[in-house]
Amino acid sequence: MSKNSKAHYSTALKEFQTLKGSHNLEYYYDGLDGLMEDHARNRFYDEILKDCKGKRCVDVGAGSGLLAFLALKHGAKEVICFEQNTASANHIEQCRKKMMISGDRLSVINDEFRVSRWNRGDYDLGDNIDILFHEIMGSYIWNELMLNTFDEEINQEHPCFILPSHYHLKFSVVAPNTQLYRQLIDYQHDLCKDKDLVQGKPGDYKEWEFELDTGVDIGQEFIDYYKTVRHNRRFEILSPFRLKTIPNCKLLETLHAKSKTIHSSSVDINDRSSLFNITFDLPQISSGYLIMIRPSCSDLRNSIVFDFKDSTSFTGYGSPIVVPPPKEYNFRRFTFSLFNKIMQIDKHGIY
Repeated sequence: MSKNSKAHYSTALKEFQTLKGSHNLEYYYDGLDGLMEDHARNRFYDEILKDCKGKRCVDVGAGSGLLAFLALKHGAKEVICFEQNTASANHIEQCRKKMMISGDRLSVINDEFRVSRWNRGDYDLGDNIDILFHEIMGSYIWNELMLNTFDEEINQEHPCFILPSHYHLKFSVVAPNTQLYRQLIDYQHDLCKDKDLVQGKPGDYKEWEFELDTGVDIGQEFIDYYKTVRHNRRFEILSPFRLKTIPNCKLLETLHAKSKTIHSSSVDINDRSSLFNITFDLPQISSGYLIMIRPSCSDLRNSIVFDFKDSTSFTGYGSPIVVPPPKEYNFRRFTFSLFNKIMQIDKHGIY
């Protein structure tokens, strides 16, 4: 490793070590999470949902309803929300009333949405649906929505366009110095052990309760309603980062900057034939190394791009895969099966 690389890793490691062992406060309530305050994600949707003007739309996995309300802000004729979580579905309905939006323009169905069920006629959605928009597909993009929602080609009787449309993954490898590699492994081990949660009472940490910043113009009624919901949440103190997640800090930037791209893949969600498995050969490196993943998604014209690097709620960018040093076995091939969510190296599953 060059002197410059060692200097970069040394500086980043100091920052990483200061984070180790700290705690982070997280809220949760009935399926609502940090998505509402992920500014990069919300601004991305605020742009692409401008295509909803004058259109009948379906919002798959509506959550808080933020995307549906953004679509209405941009002139959608009607939005039908599908939300499996009963409490979240009720919140959307209550928020609709607070915002004085008629039920003709926004309705909520407390159920899952699957293309196969739509094709069979399980849902009475009235006239043609023009746009079907959905939450971004998990930390590695292809996740549960790919498996559950788009389980069949959309019937020609239901011609519509899916947003976001294009998904991209870039894989690269980096072999950190021995000290940093050991620190990363130890850190992941600590996260696995430290699962004890410290429960708090409603009313604690009041400085967090009264703030809700979506980063987009959504209307004060929406903010006021969900501030009240957040005020009544329980909270828990967790380890600082989710398992297998490195904080989005100088260390992570350094690892990505020093990595070498070995494979790139893109799909168009509107073209099911493009949804193939991802597979590629791995480099033969004598030391342990990391496979870095750079996910992003965009609109049809690739003019509006959401890079997971800028997100505060999607962690694919910060979740590298650790490939141990070869001893009795050389790891040779990476495979990502999109529809059954299996990621593996040779026959070794990655979890």
